Amino acid sequence: MSGGHPPPGGGTGARPHAGSAGAIRQPQGSSGFTALSPALETRRLVIAYGMQFHKDEALQGYTVDDYLRDNLTLSDDIEKVSATEYINYAQGVRFTIEETIKKSDFITYLKAPEIHLIYMGHARYGRGPCFGAHGEGDAPAPGQRRPLVLSEDWEQGRDADSGIFRMGYPYIGVPASEILEHGYTANLVKESEGRPRRADCDPELRPHLGSLHARTPAHILPGLEAKLRNHQEGDRYWVFGNREVIHHAGWRDTLSTPADLGALNPSDPDLTQMRCRVFSHLGCSTFVHNYPVVRKIANWRRAGNERYAFWTTAPSAPYAVGPWVHSLISYDKYNAFASWEPSLKFAVQRTQRSLRRLGARYRVI
Repeated sequence: MSGGHPPPGGGTGARPHAGSAGAIRQPQGSSGFTALSPALETRRLVIAYGMQFHKDEALQGYTVDDYLRDNLTLSDDIEKVSATEYINYAQGVRFTIEETIKKSDFITYLKAPEIHLIYMGHARYGRGPCFGAHGEGDAPAPGQRRPLVLSEDWEQGRDADSGIFRMGYPYIGVPASEILEHGYTANLVKESEGRPRRADCDPELRPHLGSLHARTPAHILPGLEAKLRNHQEGDRYWVFGNREVIHHAGWRDTLSTPADLGALNPSDPDLTQMRCRVFSHLGCSTFVHNYPVVRKIANWRRAGNERYAFWTTAPSAPYAVGPWVHSLISYDKYNAFASWEPSLKFAVQRTQRSLRRLGARYRVI
């Protein structure tokens, strides 16, 4: 969609077309010179919605559209071209908003240069962004919560558009009840495989390694045996705490290949799976679960105006995506064709303020 729309409220000055230099026209009869205005930089914001966080499910009332409608002040500097396009003339940037619920699209955008990719959805205890057609069914009665849709999409998935994109530690602890409540087949760690190495475990699992004990599925939770991958009679599985079990959940060489970070190699751009300019992971507690994997273990580090990443500090609510997009659009300093860092720092600060106002107990960092 092209630019070239007149500024809100009329006026004689013409705004520049996106992607090209635009003429600033003087009022009729003026003897002033005609100048060329700077071009607008287009920045693509792509929002990947995880299971249960679709617009018609848990995000009802908390969508980006809702938040921008209620909080973004339009002016001569900020123009809403459509529901998917905004122009901030003070910033010199045209923002487009694209959305998807498909894992295959998420991977495509993850590999796309200059994209700002935002994931809003479950973190699955750190296993990674999770996708599917639906996470919730219809509400059975007014005032009652929607039931979960039991599906393989909560873990391995059924096709290229569903399931988890893995970016977690090799071993992650999860309540055994979660497997039955969501209806997926789990790939759990057996006693015969030995105890997991501490360095391979998610930070929230590490404190429990000294208290692991092995149990048969029937002793862990009735009905669990039918939901275990490659289970053989007599197999026992590691358990800790309140009947929590351990998933095989690594970020490479998994059942999900190539839907994991296994192809990541920042030293060789031809093999780098993550080429987006910004990755904002707005799932729960992603700084604890995924930051060390992506930044330190997989070595996807900042480099100039590339490889920015943002995370959450604690369990997050579904309304983070609205304040984040609003903050990006509303930055009021000229920033076109320059480092995105100043506008991203502004977005972090402004989002924190909005989250506090909404009563959130987590931050985006």
